[in-house]
Formats: sequence, C-alpha cells, structure tokens
Amino acid sequence: MNDFDLYNTIVNNEIYLAITVLLSIIVVYSAVKKFIKWLILTLLFFIFYLGYLYYTGDQDTINDVDKIFESVKSDSEAFIKEKIKDKIDESK
Repeated sequence: MNDFDLYNTIVNNEIYLAITVLLSIIVVYSAVKKFIKWLILTLLFFIFYLGYLYYTGDQDTINDVDKIFESVKSDSEAFIKEKIKDKIDESK
C-alpha cells in the first residue's frame, strides 16, 4: 500500500478527516495537560527542597530566600501604591 493512499483517503473523506482532526486535538490536549502536571509537580518539589534547605539552616539559601522576599515585598508595595494613586487620579 502506498503511503499517499492513506493520506488521500483521509483527506478526501470528510468523516475520516473529522475523526483524524478530533483524535489529533485529543492527543495534543492530553500532552499539554500532562506537561502542565509535570511542571506543577517539579515546581512543588523545588519549593519543598528550598524549604528543606531553609529549615536546615543553609546560610546561602536563607540569604537568597530573604532577598527574594524583600524584593517581592518592595515591588508589590510600589505596585499597589501606584495602582491606588491611579484610582484616586481617575476619581478626580
């Protein structure tokens, strides 16, 4: 059987084409879903590992995590103040 026979059969028959597209969408959806689950699981393990290092007293990790918390805190405060100022200016 020639490779193009199957391709031509699928492309020329609307039912086969619809089934092929549907199966392709299901495969892509399940692959993306599985990738997202692995990504979330990896991030959780990384966070648990950082927590373990922080809890056991690894000084480099403690300093790095504290710097990250301070950075997020200062950035979020500036962002919130800016948004509040924008809302006040809009109401005038």
